Amino acid sequence: REEHELGKFDKAALSLYNLNVKAESLMALNHPVMNLVVYGCIIALSWFGAHYIVGGSLTTGQLTSLFTYIMTVMSALMMLSMIFVQLTQSAASGKRIADVINEVPDMFDPVDPVTEVKDGSIDFENVYFAYSKGGDYALEDINLHINAGETVGVIGGTGSGKSSLVFLVSRLYDVSEGCVKVGGLDVRSYGMEALRQQVAVVLQKSTLFSGTIFENLRWGREDATDAHIRQAISTRIEGLTKIIISQRILSIKDADRIVVMDDGKVVAFDNHENLLSSCGIYKDIYEMQTSGAEADFDKKEVAA
Repeated sequence: REEHELGKFDKAALSLYNLNVKAESLMALNHPVMNLVVYGCIIALSWFGAHYIVGGSLTTGQLTSLFTYIMTVMSALMMLSMIFVQLTQSAASGKRIADVINEVPDMFDPVDPVTEVKDGSIDFENVYFAYSKGGDYALEDINLHINAGETVGVIGGTGSGKSSLVFLVSRLYDVSEGCVKVGGLDVRSYGMEALRQQVAVVLQKSTLFSGTIFENLRWGREDATDAHIRQAISTRIEGLTKIIISQRILSIKDADRIVVMDDGKVVAFDNHENLLSSCGIYKDIYEMQTSGAEADFDKKEVAA
């Protein structure tokens, strides 16, 4: 979606630029025009006042009072002109606020939403997905059945569609074609609040507090490890269907089954042992990660 988002940003930036140029142009024009009017009034008043004073129909004190009055009126007019300039700038902000308020969401609840999820089974049926209409498919022809309570790993290279696959389950996006089912029902049949109370996505966070990396890892719990997390997921949360996305086989090799993805497609779906003998992509990843520096890193992780 990079090109799409860049286009949106460029359009918004250009609109803001044009409005600012218009406001600054008015402000630049406002000062000389108002100064011309003010000093023109002062010169005209001085000329006419001098004639009236010479004629005896106007006193010097009255002329001074007239200067005070005319400056007060001109100052008020200058303030009024500045208000019009500020209104032009405010219109830009108001338009942006109105755009957000009037934004129509792409996804919405059905008329009679289902509020309970029967079980944790997940089905992908002929799923195609693109992030924008007419754009390239991030996922193509996905057909998967995941049993309730099953632990499934998802592995593949960067850009293979791993995250996109999981985002469709919690309906962070809607499919372009086909359907995704949870508990035997299309996710679009559920109320989004009810669905997301039952289907959660836990993302990796890169936020770090001050201190060392080790201290950051132990911030929540001093005796925490990568091993404790996997143990909690596998044993303490019973009956939960788990989808674990990883680029490291070590993190998913004990899963019931593993989805191997490549270029938005599912190329294999089986357990670790069977994939080693039947899936070339999986075997290549495994051999790469269990040799040389990768193997040393894995041993240190297990030891930790």
